[in-house]
Amino acid sequence: MVFVIDVAADYTSGNETYKFAVRTATASDGTTGAVSIVETPDIAGSALTAGTRFALLLPQNRIASTATHLAAYYDVSGTTPSVTVTAFVQPASMVQNDKYFASGFTVGA
Repeated sequence: MVFVIDVAADYTSGNETYKFAVRTATASDGTTGAVSIVETPDIAGSALTAGTRFALLLPQNRIASTATHLAAYYDVSGTTPSVTVTAFVQPASMVQNDKYFASGFTVGA
């Protein structure tokens, strides 16, 4: 799944953090039976400038056979977190010039 930062993340207070994940779910609301299959660690807002692109690779062996839906998930925290993001699924062979983050990888500015 590719994530594109359309409008830079807010980091006015300096304590804003952002986390992105890909989840499977058993209902279209994306929350019922939701399980994160891959996610980033917390990312500082200063690292999410407009135009930043990154991809989370979907490991086939972690997608539950009962899952019927795939969802992009964003978790924001801090005093004034705000970010505009576009997310879409794209075959890894078609993703170019993107950053790939494995689980536990720390993203810095």
